[in-house]
Amino acid sequence: LPHTAVVALDFGAASVAAARAALALLGDHGTAYLVHVRPPAPSGAGAPIPTGAGYPAELDGWFDRLVAELAPPAGVLVRPVVLRGVPVTQVLDFATRVRADVIAAGTQGT
Repeated sequence: LPHTAVVALDFGAASVAAARAALALLGDHGTAYLVHVRPPAPSGAGAPIPTGAGYPAELDGWFDRLVAELAPPAGVLVRPVVLRGVPVTQVLDFATRVRADVIAAGTQGT
């Protein structure tokens, strides 16, 4: 079984389903990194990043609720990670750094 999974997470239903699938693949032992990528930093000094309903201030709470909902087995460590940049690049670079056996992601669009 894989030991390390990276889940690209936007907190939508598809990415939560991907997290469930990744945890199932890990079985009773391993590490699951829940990776959320924030938009790249603005190029202009002082330019705000558009945010919605409490984002990004509520990220910690969203992670906490999701981990509780996923209810991973005692032998599975779930580690929330927040990165900044282009999601595909950041997730792949992170997965390489942690030597992930599995990368899971969901999509909401077509």
